Amino acid sequence: MKLLTKPGMIALLILLAASVPDAEQACASGIDVRFSVDLSLEQSMGRFDPVHDVVAVHGDHPALGSWTGTAPVLEQSPGGSGSYQGWVRFEGLTVGEPVAYKFVLHYGGDPEDVMWEENIVDRSFVATGNEPDDMPPSGGDGYPEISLPSTYFGRESVWTPADRMLGADISFVPQLQSLGAVYYAEGGPVEPLDALRERGYRVVRLRLWHSPDEPWHGLDATVDHAALALAAGHEIMLDIHYSDTWADPGHQQKPEAWEGIGFSSLVDSVYEYTNTVVRRFRDEGIVPAYVQVGNEISGGMLWDDGRVGGAWDTPEQWSNLGTLLDACARAVRDSLPVDGRPRVVIHVDNGGSNELCRWFFDNLVAEGVEFDAIGVSFYPWWHGTLWDLRDNLRDLATAYGKELLVVETAYPWTLAANDATGNFVESPDDLHPGYDATPEGQAAFLQHLLGVVEGVPGGLGGGVVYWEPGFLTVPGGPGNPYENLTLFDFDGQALPGLGFALPWETDVPEGDTHGSLPLLAPCAPNPFGSFTRIDLAVPSGGAEVDVSVYDVAGRRVTTLASGFLVGGTHELSWSGTGERGVDSAAGVYFCRAEVDGWIDAVKLVLLR
Repeated sequence: MKLLTKPGMIALLILLAASVPDAEQACASGIDVRFSVDLSLEQSMGRFDPVHDVVAVHGDHPALGSWTGTAPVLEQSPGGSGSYQGWVRFEGLTVGEPVAYKFVLHYGGDPEDVMWEENIVDRSFVATGNEPDDMPPSGGDGYPEISLPSTYFGRESVWTPADRMLGADISFVPQLQSLGAVYYAEGGPVEPLDALRERGYRVVRLRLWHSPDEPWHGLDATVDHAALALAAGHEIMLDIHYSDTWADPGHQQKPEAWEGIGFSSLVDSVYEYTNTVVRRFRDEGIVPAYVQVGNEISGGMLWDDGRVGGAWDTPEQWSNLGTLLDACARAVRDSLPVDGRPRVVIHVDNGGSNELCRWFFDNLVAEGVEFDAIGVSFYPWWHGTLWDLRDNLRDLATAYGKELLVVETAYPWTLAANDATGNFVESPDDLHPGYDATPEGQAAFLQHLLGVVEGVPGGLGGGVVYWEPGFLTVPGGPGNPYENLTLFDFDGQALPGLGFALPWETDVPEGDTHGSLPLLAPCAPNPFGSFTRIDLAVPSGGAEVDVSVYDVAGRRVTTLASGFLVGGTHELSWSGTGERGVDSAAGVYFCRAEVDGWIDAVKLVLLR
């Protein structure tokens, strides 16, 4: 069953309602509806005990207790996987009228001790009056049935690449490939960029150093890498370190070129450098989707001028940091027109510490710095549990109303080492409770981390970026304390966790012909000037399709595909012209796909 974005679901409900001749018609003999919800995250965090707690489905129909009454309880699926399901008989259900519902946890069977699915709008389903009756009957009486897609507690949908920003930082890969690194998947060698794209990643994060001793992190090499990523269908997140080497909570050394200059000259240099960098990408046809101004700057940046915390936790130092970051953000904004600007990200290190994040961003907001998104790192051996991350992100969403991104994360697939460097994670004591250092444990951790970000209030959970999934140990390469945290094994073979960006297996009924990928993959490049690629997924067996571009007023600009297409992925494109070959004006457009009644849409930004 295809899981739709909210605009697609609304459009589908309108279509279904319009197809019913009499919207007040009641289903005479009733309908059986199958509900299914996954509680594996809550179980792993000890927030749900399958022995003593129960999950019920409440809603606005008498069969669901009319919100306040007794609601049907779901049963655990075989195998104890964390999935709960159950059939509910609806009598007198009105055709075409949505039935609202939510899943609710009842702790210890106490009707007063409950946790509702907070932060999401009511779920709903619609009886069309022509439900199939050829499925195995739930009660043996042949009633028509609706089997709703399995979902995850507290999340609006199963994530798809079209819904959120899902990506990887692979800044080391060109250097490693030059030294002989080879990556494998499905039995043969693969390009990491292609392997990522095929598994639903849509953003590649690349770090940039000012004047590094080696070429791999300089501007020319980073632009070249970004061009390859763009050609492979990815968007770019540019991570500017404002240093000649690593910048992190313990190291924020100025570039050598800026040592010894006065503060006003430093501010000017920061502005000119940032603006020049973004314009270089723009002129190469590679407009970043995100620009991260500074890397893990919890203690400030460009020390000591922009240092904060400890002895530097003073109004003067916060004013300095605010001035520097304001210069960075203005430089990004000044590089492109409003509709085509990258989103400015401010990145701190400890995503599990609400105290640190509130201290930092309360002070930064007080300085009047304008930015678009908050980025955090989250490594559980340093930053706490998934529930710490969950609580922090939910508070930050309420406090600041900004898009929230986990721009760095990782988890081990083994505790073994492949070189003599020593690893960040070497002991079982470093592991997150509930997740073994195995390929399966790594994949489960990442799936649940996605769930945490997806459950952020107001849809502000923007996405997740995995840090250096391809950081293999190679002769002549950099010392590697990270080789057991990659998404490829020591021999370069892809691990199950590489697919963490795709919806993972849950209790979706067999025979789901649509699969769980979106119809439309994110367009790339986007924003674009003369060309953008649009990948359309058609279910096996083929389908009738209509793919068209619309302007913001809902007027059809052009049709990209219409008619029957065979199953598989079809590469479409739009050159920014209308039906008669006339160039369309710069601005926002929408590509909308309808495949056998299933609807998906993506936003396009055309630059001129």
